[in-house]
Amino acid sequence: MILSKTPLRISFSGGGSDYFNPNSDNPGRVIVTTINKYMYVCLNKKYNNDIRAAYSLTENVRSTKDLKHDIIRESLNYHKIYNGVEITTLADIPSSGSGLASSSALTVGLVNLIYRLKNKKITLKSLAKEACKIEIIKCKKLIGMQDQYSTAYGGLNKFEFH
Repeated sequence: MILSKTPLRISFSGGGSDYFNPNSDNPGRVIVTTINKYMYVCLNKKYNNDIRAAYSLTENVRSTKDLKHDIIRESLNYHKIYNGVEITTLADIPSSGSGLASSSALTVGLVNLIYRLKNKKITLKSLAKEACKIEIIKCKKLIGMQDQYSTAYGGLNKFEFH
């Protein structure tokens, strides 16, 4: 069993400038910090080939295609993990709709764990980029990129997006 502890974030300025716009020459700029509240994700190989995903609901399914939780489903599919795992999420505060980037903290934490499960290393920049791909492109979330970058890097940061 492996565990990740990913911080939640607060944005100070630049919100909305972090959306990817291929037609713009202007960079997006944000100032963000993470706080001492966390999203915890636990990943474990399962004793059988089923998948168990426990968040505010619990899903027990035969394969990723049957998962309703889009971030968990798309993160596993992205890494070609189709069965045989158990995922549990916990948060320090109620996270749904909090505006503290809890979904991105989940994505970053889960992707980080998948790399650890495979005994591979990933840089913070690559972790943030991959979390963006999963959450924004694969899950079609209408969000910017500051959430994934801030939760991947942690601390007080200024990010510029081109």
